[in-house]
Amino acid sequence: MPPRLGNFQQLSKICTRCALRQNRTIKRNYHAKVPNRTFISLEGVDALPFLQGLVTANLTKSAPEVRYNGGLALSKAIYTAFLNAHGRILHDVLISPGFSLTKEDGKPSDESFLIEVDSNAAKSLFKHLKKHKLRSKFKMRLFEPEELDVYSHWAGPGEAASDASKEFGFNQNESVLCAEDPRPGLLNRIVFRSGGITSKILTSHPHIKEPRDYTLYRMLNGLAEGQNEILTESSLPQESNIDFCNGIDFRKGCYLGQELTIRTHHTGVVRKRILPVIFSDIPTVDHSGDDTTSGPSNTDTSLIPGTPAWWSRYSSFSLPLPGSDISKLNLSPSHSGKGPSKGRSAGKFLAGIGNVGLALCRLEMLTDIRLTDTVTPFDPEQRWKISWEAQDGGGKIGQLEVKAQVPEWMRVRLERPHEEEKVAEDEEDDEYEDEEETEEEEEVRRNEQHG
Repeated sequence: MPPRLGNFQQLSKICTRCALRQNRTIKRNYHAKVPNRTFISLEGVDALPFLQGLVTANLTKSAPEVRYNGGLALSKAIYTAFLNAHGRILHDVLISPGFSLTKEDGKPSDESFLIEVDSNAAKSLFKHLKKHKLRSKFKMRLFEPEELDVYSHWAGPGEAASDASKEFGFNQNESVLCAEDPRPGLLNRIVFRSGGITSKILTSHPHIKEPRDYTLYRMLNGLAEGQNEILTESSLPQESNIDFCNGIDFRKGCYLGQELTIRTHHTGVVRKRILPVIFSDIPTVDHSGDDTTSGPSNTDTSLIPGTPAWWSRYSSFSLPLPGSDISKLNLSPSHSGKGPSKGRSAGKFLAGIGNVGLALCRLEMLTDIRLTDTVTPFDPEQRWKISWEAQDGGGKIGQLEVKAQVPEWMRVRLERPHEEEKVAEDEEDDEYEDEEETEEEEEVRRNEQHG
């Protein structure tokens, strides 16, 4: 990651005025190609009501207008999920309304929707859509993975966000979608046909990153994506933080799988959520109970994730098997971190890169978050580990210490879980009251005219 300008008073070779100007104007925003993504387009008069009955978001409320500047379309994507009848996630997706890539000119249409989904699940989602289409009037198309490219655009830590549509100077004659990504910490999703001028513009930009950098940044931010991280027909929308990404409307009408989602929201507490986790070696202990080392460690917690030194150290780091349980780590001489742990699992590992990963965690066990007024089992001195065995049952093959992290944006939402929803409800109530007042005024005018 490029170094940021430090305190200008400490720079002897730069005058104060120049340092202030440089600190104010430089915006270190990055972009990278997003791996393993495919697109499905829907176009037709019934496309909106059809999708409205299948996804957790309210498309009629969220659908933004698309602004065009030549071939560049500026819009807002909607992050949401398709559920099965039992309320479990089938697919997490990004939907861009009003934009068509099936037409060469990409002209806007209120009846067009572009769906971005995990490439490994694209055919499954297409089949799901065909199953529910029945006689609905719209056309569907499943794009081949190599037809369209998608890039993510995000701001560096502590940096101001730049306007991607102006930063990259896209060619006006090529159809490009630049959609705002609603998930915390992400700025834009840029979609275009592969192999064109736009691809050359992005790949030659000085702040381009590798796909692995995007994955790392996303995981550090606690954002799961795709089938390997949001498990099909197993994961719940709230546990996958889709509600925190404005991907669930709890006041919309019926949709497939809504019963469990709504009931959990109104009557239950979401005690597990996907969080970023950091792995490190488990130290051995001597007979006095003090930590020792059993040779050179392959982890170094002082390294900053994403830097060249970090990638050099962790590019071939051995991660736990998906689904491995998080359990208590006992460093007493009698245990030395080995042997079975008592008590239930505190979480399950999902996926990772380097020594960073995502895990479904019990919040009140692994973090200091309090979901209710009752005392939580969290102990700041307690350490945790993940142990895993060979898939063929050939015995234990790995063990690491693990520590869960709570991103700041998520901590704010957890401490004030219904604040944004209440604001939205108040706005809806105000609109409803305004409509009632307008109807009453019209009734008064009609009575006066006939009086």
